[in-house]
Amino acid sequence: MKNTLFASVNGHEIKGDEILNIKQQLLSVEEEASSFALTPNENNTSYLNAEALQKIIDMYALVAMAKFEGINVEDEEVSKAVFELRSSYEDETEWEIAIAELGIDDKNIRDIFYRDMMVDLFIQSHLAHYEDPNDDTAEEFYLQNIETMIVPNSYTFIELEAPNLDRLKLAATILSQSDTATISQEAEKYGLNFVLNEDIPHHKLPEPLQEILLDLEESKIGTLPAEEDTMILIKLLRKITGRQLSLEESLPGLVKYLQYQQYKDVLDDLTENAVDKCDIIYYNTEQLKNLK
Repeated sequence: MKNTLFASVNGHEIKGDEILNIKQQLLSVEEEASSFALTPNENNTSYLNAEALQKIIDMYALVAMAKFEGINVEDEEVSKAVFELRSSYEDETEWEIAIAELGIDDKNIRDIFYRDMMVDLFIQSHLAHYEDPNDDTAEEFYLQNIETMIVPNSYTFIELEAPNLDRLKLAATILSQSDTATISQEAEKYGLNFVLNEDIPHHKLPEPLQEILLDLEESKIGTLPAEEDTMILIKLLRKITGRQLSLEESLPGLVKYLQYQQYKDVLDDLTENAVDKCDIIYYNTEQLKNLK
């Protein structure tokens, strides 16, 4: 499947191996940005591959539009960027491990740098037409959205899975102990799945967990139904209550947020326009579910 053709952009072919590499990069970024890692499985493989394919199509379309507008990146600039990144690692082994985790190797890293630099220059050339967000625009945004300017509740809690009703009482007994290390050891002894979650913000939790933890007192236990007879017991260890952020606290982060949002809006507009103007052909998309 790695050599299977899935799409072309202005004649440039996109095959399975490129989709798998980009998917790996997207998953790595997602894992760094979230407390909950997304694990590929038979239910989401097709979706993840389709997301990666679209990411590649968007990238080639943006590069094509950048070239059309006269933007170019010289080989020397690419070599310098690769060298600077490579020099930031202590040795060759650490470098190879880092790029392997992203699905990159020395053969394609120059192409990746070239495309990324082309797209960034393209976006920056269009951002130049906009006023850069500053403290004044950030203050205006703060006042318009003051009700959302809060530090959310965060929770430290234990999840202990009881695979059936017979094990439910055992799991509750184990969780009734006060020492987390003891709970972990007892769970391992009886083959129960134990997970310790530390300082997880409210908005990063699944909705059922939000509802349970919001009303749960510290050291108390709640239950979360799972598949069939399985129950997940939740013990709240610590809750940090959210609070209103002041304007002074918010300004630095808001300026960065507004800059990011402006960048994203420009990128989205440019991507939509670029894709519309490119000759894109899809092949074998029904096979994306089998690409692993």
